[in-house]
Amino acid sequence: MCNLITPSEDILKKRKDELSETDFKLEHLTSDQKQLLLETLLDRSAAFSKSLKTIGCTDRVIPTFNFRSHNPIKTLPFEIPHAIQGTIKEELNELIEAGLIHRNISQWSSPMVLVKKKQNPTNPHKPASYRIGPTVVKYYFGKFYAS
Repeated sequence: MCNLITPSEDILKKRKDELSETDFKLEHLTSDQKQLLLETLLDRSAAFSKSLKTIGCTDRVIPTFNFRSHNPIKTLPFEIPHAIQGTIKEELNELIEAGLIHRNISQWSSPMVLVKKKQNPTNPHKPASYRIGPTVVKYYFGKFYAS
């Protein structure tokens, strides 16, 4: 069973193991303030997730979608530049491995949306510059994915 309030012991351990002092920018604080806040943050490591594999899931909220029509919404995919196809494939595989999306065949589809990250707005071809946007992804080299 999945729930947001009590993540599995495995997820809690992974969150604690991946968190370190360098994850927090505390240079603006005094030494005493920094120490106190750092102890508190590290003690509450269960609240932080640095990777897709430790995000966890919940069964506390089940989304419902109300549409004006019962006809499936289908939008054609956008063409993906060859230079970033490898990045997209890596992102999709990471999301699949984390259990956040899965393979699906459906009449419903929405194109993938790429969003440039603020850290590198001038280089659109750097892998770290993109994240996958919508939760329903149609284009993955001819296969369908949905979360």
